[in-house]
Order: sequence, then C-alpha cells, then structure tokens
Amino acid sequence: MSDFVKTVLSELARFISPLSAAIQDEQALEHYLLRFGYSIDVTALGGAVNSLGPLATAAGDLIAQVDSDVAQGGIDNIDVGAVIALAQASFTNLDDFGDAFSSLQDLAGLPNKAENLGKLPGDVLAALLTDYLRDRADTGLRVLQFLGVHETVSVLEQTDPRWRGAIYHYSRYNWARLGQLFRDPEGWGREVYGWGVDFDSNTALVRLGAVLETIASLTRLEQMTDVQIQHFLPGAAGDGDSPKMIVAPVAAVAGNTSLAEFGAALFPVSGAGPQRPATDRGLAVGPYSIGTLNQAISLFGGQGALSVEGAVGALGGMVLSMRPSGFNADFGVGAGAFNGEFGAEMTVSPPQGQDKIVLIGEANGTRVQIDQVTVKAGGSAASGQELDGYLAAGISQLAMVIDPSDDGLLGGVLSGPLEINAGDLALGWRPGKGVYFEGGSNLGIVIPVELSLGPVNIYDFGIELEFDEPMTIKLTTTGDLTIGPLFAYAEDIGVSASLIEAPDADGLFGRTDLQFGFVPPSGYALALQSDVITGGGFLSIDETEYRGALALKFQSFGFSAFAILNTELPGAPGTFSFAASIFGEFSVPLSFGFFLTGVGGFIGINRTIDSDALRSVLYEGRLDNLIFPSDPIANAASILEDMANVMPPQSGQHIIGPVVKIGWGQPVLLDIKLGLILEVGQEVRIIILGGLGVALPTRQAAIVEISITFFGEIDFSARTISFDATLLNSRILTYTLSGDAAIRTGWAPRLEHVASFGGLHPAFPKPSNLPDLRAITLAFGTNNPRITISGYTAITSNSLQFGARADLYARGPDLWIIGQLAAEGYIYLDALVYFDPFAFDVALGGGLSLLRNGNSVLSLGFDLRLQGPNTFYISGKVWATILRKKVKFSITHRWGARQSLPTPSADPVALLRQALQKVRGFEAVAALNRSGGVSFVAAEEGEALIDPLGGARLMQTAVPLDVSIQKVGEGQITGGPARLDLAVFDATGQSVAASPVNQSFVHGHFFNLTDAERLRATAFDSLKAGVEITGPGLIGATSKAIESHYEYEYVEIPVETDAPPVAAGFLTPQVAVVTEIVGRFNAREMELRAQVGRVDRLFVSPGPAPAPVGDVFVAEAEFDEIGVFFDDHQPGPLGRGPQPDIRDDLMMAEIGVGSFAAASNLVQGLDQPLAVDALHEVNPVMTDYIFAAGRL
Repeated sequence: MSDFVKTVLSELARFISPLSAAIQDEQALEHYLLRFGYSIDVTALGGAVNSLGPLATAAGDLIAQVDSDVAQGGIDNIDVGAVIALAQASFTNLDDFGDAFSSLQDLAGLPNKAENLGKLPGDVLAALLTDYLRDRADTGLRVLQFLGVHETVSVLEQTDPRWRGAIYHYSRYNWARLGQLFRDPEGWGREVYGWGVDFDSNTALVRLGAVLETIASLTRLEQMTDVQIQHFLPGAAGDGDSPKMIVAPVAAVAGNTSLAEFGAALFPVSGAGPQRPATDRGLAVGPYSIGTLNQAISLFGGQGALSVEGAVGALGGMVLSMRPSGFNADFGVGAGAFNGEFGAEMTVSPPQGQDKIVLIGEANGTRVQIDQVTVKAGGSAASGQELDGYLAAGISQLAMVIDPSDDGLLGGVLSGPLEINAGDLALGWRPGKGVYFEGGSNLGIVIPVELSLGPVNIYDFGIELEFDEPMTIKLTTTGDLTIGPLFAYAEDIGVSASLIEAPDADGLFGRTDLQFGFVPPSGYALALQSDVITGGGFLSIDETEYRGALALKFQSFGFSAFAILNTELPGAPGTFSFAASIFGEFSVPLSFGFFLTGVGGFIGINRTIDSDALRSVLYEGRLDNLIFPSDPIANAASILEDMANVMPPQSGQHIIGPVVKIGWGQPVLLDIKLGLILEVGQEVRIIILGGLGVALPTRQAAIVEISITFFGEIDFSARTISFDATLLNSRILTYTLSGDAAIRTGWAPRLEHVASFGGLHPAFPKPSNLPDLRAITLAFGTNNPRITISGYTAITSNSLQFGARADLYARGPDLWIIGQLAAEGYIYLDALVYFDPFAFDVALGGGLSLLRNGNSVLSLGFDLRLQGPNTFYISGKVWATILRKKVKFSITHRWGARQSLPTPSADPVALLRQALQKVRGFEAVAALNRSGGVSFVAAEEGEALIDPLGGARLMQTAVPLDVSIQKVGEGQITGGPARLDLAVFDATGQSVAASPVNQSFVHGHFFNLTDAERLRATAFDSLKAGVEITGPGLIGATSKAIESHYEYEYVEIPVETDAPPVAAGFLTPQVAVVTEIVGRFNAREMELRAQVGRVDRLFVSPGPAPAPVGDVFVAEAEFDEIGVFFDDHQPGPLGRGPQPDIRDDLMMAEIGVGSFAAASNLVQGLDQPLAVDALHEVNPVMTDYIFAAGRL
C-alpha cells in the first residue's frame, strides 16, 4: 500500500477526534450541540449518549488503532485493512447522528425539527472538516474560502428555517464551484464576487489577503487613501465600506531619518472609459514605493534575487488593470512624479551547494542544465503618454551533458561526461517590436580525455564556434604540468581563429583571411613543493567575476588568502563587490600553556552573510575549510565556492571581522578557532563562528577525539538570535560520536523560541526556523555487531521534550542448512510535556527479533503510550511473532472526567502590589551634567542618600501604567480596574509633582491582537513604568537639615602682559584653560568647578592677599561669604557686597533647590567687566574660579 494512502488513514484519527471526544459523556455532548444551535439540558442527554455508543466505539477504536500502529513503527506500520473498516463503521454510524435526539422533549416545539435533525450529520461532517483544515492546513481552508467553496453562515433569527433554539454559525461547502472555476471562470467570478455585475472588491481582497498572509506573511491589508480613491475609483468615496487594497512589501530599508519601502499593491479600479460603468469594475496591480530604492533583495532562501530601481510615489507609476472589458495600462497617483523609468529584475540561481540548475535528467547523469534564469520587466512613461514597457526572460549557459557511462562504447573512449554548450538564450516583448529572440550565437563542445604525456596531463579538449562577426572558432584544453617541485595547472587555454575581411583580396581565402589569436585560460594554478618552502596559488577568471587563492608555508609559518571580485552587480550598475579571507599560522606562547597559533579575518565590500548557506556548510562539515583550512590549495576551488555562497554580493552591505586560532599544550591537545564577523549597512548582524577540537592523550595516539564546529548569529534587523553546532569526526576509543544542536530566540514578534540538543519529540511540530537535527548518538561498532545509543532533549516556550533510543544488531556466520542467523532489537522512550495548559504524552516501547537469512523467525515487543491529564488515556499493545504467525494483545483505557479549562484571568492590581513590594523604595538618580559640590558619606544598610540636584525614582516592570490594558500574558482582565497609575504624597498628605518614567513592555503581553495585527504590531511599546521626583518635590522637613561649613580654595592665574598695572575699578577677564586645575578637577580632588558665567559681576572674599608661587598665586582661606550681584546692585570692593545671595551656613535642603543650584552655574562666558582691587605690582586676570567643598 502506498505511503500516501497510509498517511491519509493516519490523518483520519485527527479528523474524527473532536467528535470522539464530544460524545463520550453528557457534559461534552451538551457543549458540542450548542455549536449547532441546540441548547439541550445535560440531564436529558443520557439516552442520546447510549444511542451514539456504536459511533463512539468505532471512532475511539479508529483513533486507538492509528495511535498504536504509528507508535510501534511509524506510518508504515499502519494496519490498512483495520483502519479502513473502523473508518467505514464511524462514518456509517455518523449518518444516524441526528436520530439520537429526535425523541428529546427539549426539541419538541422547534420548527422544522425533522428537517434540521436530518441536516445535523452533514453539519457535523462540515465542522469536522473545517476544524481539521484550520488545524492542519489553514492555508487550504483560506484558499477554499477565497474560491467561494467554504462559507460560514450565521443563524441569528427565529424566522430562519435553520433555527434550532439558539444562535449559531455553521460551515457550508459548495464543491461545485471548483468545477465552475475551470469550466466557466467568468461565471464563477460573477457568482462569488459579482464580477461584471457589481464587483465586491473588499470581500475578494480580504479573502485573498488572508491566503497570502498564511503563505508568506508578507502582505497587509490597508484602506485606500482619498487621493487613491479619487484617482482609481472616482465617485466611490463614501460609498459603503472604504475600499481596501493588498500591499506586499518586497523590501523596507530604515535610514537615520527616513524609511524607504518598495513593493506591489493590488487594488480595485473603476470601469474603463469616460462613463466608468460599475459593471466594468476590476482590479489593478502596480508597484509602489515610499522613498527611493535601488538595491537587490534576496529571495527563495538565497537561491534567487530581485533587483529594483526607480521611485513612483505612494502608489502607481505604471499599473496593469484587469476588468471585465479587458486589460489596460493605467497611471497611478505618483505618475506625475514618475522619474520616467522603472525596472525590476529577478534571477534564480542554482540551489545551495550546486553550480548548475538541472532542467532535464539527474545532476550526476545525462542532463540539460543552465547557470541561471533571469526575468526582467520595466518601462518608461509619463502621465497621459503611451506606455513604453518591456518584458524579457532568459537563461544563461544552456548545455547538454552526456554521461558516457550509460553507453559501453562511449564509456570506453571518453574519460568523463561529454558537454555541449549553446550559450545564452533570451525571449522578450516590447511595444512596436513585438516578440523577439536573442542569443544562440555560439555552440561549444567539451570532450573529456585522460592523456599523460610525460610531465603533462591533458584532461579535456574544447571546441567552440561563435557565429557573431567575425565568425570565430576556438580550440582549448585543460591540463597540468609537473617539473620537479613545480606544478602548474591551466583551464581552457588555447588558440582561436577568426574569419576576417582582407581589404586587398590577398587573404588566405581571397577576400577572407584567417586571423589567429591566443585564448587565455579561465583559471590557472601554481604550486611549489620543496624542503624550504611550500605553497601555491589559484586564479579563476569569468566575464564579471575573479576568484583567487594563495598559500605559502615556510617552516613553522603558514599563510593563506582567498578572494572573490565581482565587477558587476545586478541592479547596481557601476558597483563592484569584493570578498576576501586571510589567515596566518604561527606559534606565539601565551599564559597558562596556551599558544596563539593563528590570526586572520574576513572582509566584504557590497557583500552580505547568507545564514542558510553558512548553516549548510556547517552541517555538511566544511566550516573548518573556511577558517584556517588545513590544505588550502588542494581545497581552493571548494573553499572559494563556499565563500561565494556564504558571502553573496549585495549592494550596500559590508562585512569585517577577525578570526583567531588558539592551542593548548605541546604538542597541541586543545585547538580553538573563533571568529567574530560584523555586517553593517541596511541590515546589521553579528556572526560568531568557530570550532573546538580536543585530542587526548595526544593527536598521534588519540583515545578521545572531539570536534565541534558552531555558528551563531544576532540579526538586529530581523530581531533574532540563533546558534547552531555540530559534532563531526568525533570518537571515544573507536566509537563514533555525532549529533547537532540549535537554539532559536530573539525579540521579534511571533518568534518560536526553542533550544534543542539532538532534535525534537516525534509528535511535536518542527518550528519553521529550526533545521533537521541529528540525535546525539554514540555508536559502538561499525557493522557487525553494533550498538547505537541516541538521545535528544529540547525546550520551547511551552514545552519540555526528551527521549532516548538504543538499537542492537548482531549477525552470525552463514551455516550450511541452518543459514545465517541474526538478532536485532531496540528500546525507546519519548516524552513531551506541555506547561500551559499542563499536559503530557509519554511513549515507551521495545522489541527483539531473531532473523534467519534476513527474515523474522521469532520476535516479540511492546508499545505503551500514556497521555493526560484531561483525560488520562493509555494505549498500547504487546505482540509476538513465531514463524510469521503474529499474536497481538492491545489495551486502550480512558479514565477521569474531561474538564473544560477555565479561561485564565489576571489581577493587575495584585501584580502591581507584588511588584512594588519587591522594589526597595525610591532609588537615587544622579544629577545630569551637574556637580552638587558635596560628597555623601556611605549610606547605612537600608538607607539611600538622594542628591538634591538629582532626584528620586520608583519603577516597576510588572504592568504598564496610565494605559488601559486588556490582559496579562494569557490571562484576561475580567474584573477590577484595567488602568492603573501611581501617585506620590508627602507627610501631610499633599500630592507631590512627579514626572513619568517609561520602560519597554511587550505589546502582545498586555493587549489582545488578531493574527493580522500580530504581523504589523510593534513588538515593544514605551509605556509608563514609574515616577521620578526632582526639584522642589524633594524638599522635606527643614528642621532635619544638617548645617555645614565649607572650606574653599581660591586659585588666581596671572597673565604676564606689557600693559601697565590697573588701578581699582573694572577689569575685563580673559578666559583660559588651566591644565593643572582641570586635571585636579577630573581626579575628583575638587567637587565643583564653577566658571565665571552669565551674571554681570562676581565678588569673592579671598582673605589675605595671595603670595606668588612661581607664576601662580595661590591662597587658602575660610570664606565668609560669596556674593553674586546683578544689574540692580552697585559693584563693591573685592570680597564683599551688599545682600549676598549665598551664605556659608546654608542648610542642605535649601542647597538642593535654591541659590546653590544657581551658584553652581555661575556662567559660561562673562562679557561684562569684573570689579577687582589692584593687587601688588602685577595685572591679575581672573580666568577661573574653583570651589572645592568638603564637610568640616
């Protein structure tokens, strides 16, 4: 029986399980019937449950049979006959589903009772199908809805013929519309959406958008703007629901100050012609952009690329419309600003790890292949002018490869495949030119040979005809030359002959002459192997790409480098792309027995990192070749190919990162390779890659060898974090050790968080962002005998998974008469635990078989599965097979009452109260860019000292404040307040002014979102999380103030000048930077530096006149007071002034909010004369005042 049939049968269990669960008891049946409009008291359903017993038995046995067969040996083990029989019994009994309720008194007064009960089995079957599709194939269900096959019908009124006593909604399937779609597509459109009558574009686009959302999650549904409606749907504004359109962004690039986005839009358009009839309404598709784009976008996991250029405004430029009357080219809202050109080019390259796309045949056999597929579209126009567009598609390097191994004669003559090249081909269309064909102007054939002529080896001969002017024939060959320690290799080197015109008719063929030329090699390599130095190089040349490698080794020093240069980039003319890696190997001792054994790095200009390609290289075991390759020249071609795949060209992206190699021990026992690569540009990523190798006790006689390579990525644009690791070429003694691990997390919305070591539980759906992982496996023996032990463990945001398996195989000799005997066995455990709601699924099994000549003679085994706790269900079987006779004992048992899970609720008030209890009161906030002039002593435990120039902050992160929330996690807020806030009061009960403090909160954790909103909503919101008090709000009881005195240091810097001394009066200060003072201040020897500022005059009482010390006057004294005088004061003598603003006995509380804060900003740039007294015989210039405050 085919795997497809078995898969379908296995899915029957999922299909019918909701019905099986609903008819097990009266409570479940009561809730299930409400779905179909029947409100029946639970006490009246006992008889109905008994009547549905045959259906319940058949459905339950069907589920148990499938579960048991799959648990024992997977889908292949399904007993097809048994499952089909149970399925037939289930659906046969389903036909009588409505009869079980015909005698109930609760339904006696309902109209159309018999008719509606007759429709109930069909309604149940449709509901089962809808539930199954929504759970297993949601995209398929949405496609059926778009095609009009599936509809949800509501029964809301008692006058409805389908009224059954309660409001309900049922599924209806109209399968005839599938046939109508292919037989009469216009009739299908008219019946489903009113196409050609009154087109319902909103319904069509909403359904289509739902399909596209599940396929790629790249589309969004938007309302058309008034300008767009006026242009494309004149007269439709205010006509019912606002017209909608589907927007599919292809690329979005965020800059420092702007956002550029490019994509395609699908939107409704009015009828054609001046009258714009409603019966001719249709749809249009066209490009849109916000800003301007000119870049290449990766598609299909890196296998394809889309390059776009041009700017067309909000929507439009050139759009193509489809109406009942036909197809048209229109111009969009932005057409007036259309730059006259628009182009898009999509390329499809070979799959990862391959260099060709195979069209016909197999990759390793006879085949037709190409290098690339390219599709281009674009045009130029302006509003009101005729469209000049183009559409073209082409393939590059079409070739046929003939494998001679399929033919005895060719296989004996040729040493390898025969290759026939047809070059590039293109097909296009353009207005006025029509359909055109280009290419096919050359034909080539490559004949593989194996010739050895002494030191020369010939691998193939090539013949190529070019039919362009002038006609040219090329003869090429590929071979190598070995002379002593020197090795040389050349690829496709040869001669060419061209037919040219002889002006004097004296050519070899009269008017035609033959011109010979040299065909340079497309790739060549050199290598040198000597006692002193070894190494070599490789160079490959293509039309737009150069690849090269170089490696040298001199005694203990080694050097290798690889580079790729692309002279052209798709969609970015005049741009180049470059990628390179370089590595040097040596030995420099470090500490603790470690040695630095290598340094290198990567660089890429207009290059990006292809994570999927790097991940493939990792799991295929070639990552070691990319960082410090052991044999760089021998592996140059594969290393460069991997580099080209891992670092593909992309305009605007750049790569740089160092790589180091560290060893431990002599000889090296532990080998570490580690690289950190930074990618910058429109996307920012950090890549970590490397490896770890251990060999004990020595590499030459290793008993334990462990080799781990890993790759991690932090993608700031995608907001994801990933890590992959693999065990390769590892063993303990002679026993092989292997396995993979992966972690996926991040801060993006709808991200599936998972950490897995060895894989996942077989029944757990694999997240799309997780690769297939090998189990952590230890293999004893290689073939006969062998024992394999494997295991896995994984954790996701809502599950814990673990499992293990052991397999045994042993085979004896082939004995006469008896034959060859063998034994095989296995035992396994798989456990899956869900956290919320709590559930578990544990499977345990094993088996042992005796085989003769590969056929089972005796076998026995068991499988057991336990699920719960709602309800508990155990299923399993024990079987034995003797001489192909199978004896099986099965068990299925369910116990415990099924309970409806209560809707989780949340109490935000309790959560906030708990959070505040965990917070240790207000925390101090330092003053921003200001010095308070004092230093606090260390606070006692449990106390906090708050700087008056700073503030006090209270913050929590349990719930956002001052906003109405709808839920907390999965708990809905069903009672109590949904909007919470904090207020601060002083000791007298008066409110204290406080400013909000914001924090990032996960949007989906506190607000309900639809699936569509989840795609568009921001992951985090900046919302209020607490309060902060500053300024006057910090003033407490002044009676508790601490009175302090301060000692000040006054530094006067004189400036030597030829000017005569200045008498008492006004002096204009000169500003200077004094290194000594600034250094002391930065060293925190002084707490406050107050430069002369914007006040008009500053008076300082210095005490005794300072004595000169060198060129600096220094004096220390306890100042009585400091005065700051403004325009309304008269200048006084140096030292004192009337009404000083600051006193030396200010209290701490006053310092925080009063004059001291003003004095701390005494100005930045005095532009008025400074009143001073004449000092001695010099001309003092006041340049800076330094106040050093400390408690006495």
